[in-house]
Amino acid sequence: MILINAVIFDLDDTLYLESEYVLSGFNAVAEYLSVKYGISKYEIYIFLKNQFLTHGREKIFNYLYHYLLAKIIPDNEAGLVEELVTVYRNHEPTIVLEKNIVTGLLELRNNYDLKLGLLTDGLPLMQKKKVLALGIEDYFDEIVYSWEIGCPKPHVDGINYLLAKLGTTSKNTIMVGDNPSHDIEPAVTLSMPSIRVLTGRFKCVASNACYGADVELSSMSQVFIEIKKCLK
Repeated sequence: MILINAVIFDLDDTLYLESEYVLSGFNAVAEYLSVKYGISKYEIYIFLKNQFLTHGREKIFNYLYHYLLAKIIPDNEAGLVEELVTVYRNHEPTIVLEKNIVTGLLELRNNYDLKLGLLTDGLPLMQKKKVLALGIEDYFDEIVYSWEIGCPKPHVDGINYLLAKLGTTSKNTIMVGDNPSHDIEPAVTLSMPSIRVLTGRFKCVASNACYGADVELSSMSQVFIEIKKCLK
């Protein structure tokens, strides 16, 4: 039986739902436009939310400009979109870690001889604000921002870098994530035990038949139970 001495977690859509961060950012953008241009905050937020839920985030501020802002701020689409992207990226997110996640992380940290790592993908500015807002810095022995070290997911070097910082090996470390291509495939490539949680925007995306997780579970509560089984 393989000795497990570390667990690496993904952040977005694993420990919390990324959609909560997105909506938090839209609220900040709506507040900004309301204060600066006197436009209805509610109308802006509802448009962004509905557009996101229906069509996703791609070019969402361009759509907002044509729907609502062009008449008020004409001939400045590129400049205003860039401005709103900056507001979105720099906002202080109002996101919360669910109680069962807090309990699960603390139990692993306090009751087991186990190192915990966090490997997160995306702009470091945004990811660090998420970590700070969720209050999870002290839950992990090491936190690695993959873009900051030049190893964006699904590059295996991000995992290897974190493994080295944790002082462990791939075979002795469980990977927990939601994204079958960014979290699970590189873990399988490194022969890591892996658990995929079916939450967030990738929950209905099928895993690669050759790179599937050892276990797929529908909630983080189930994930923590599975991790503890591996530690017995």
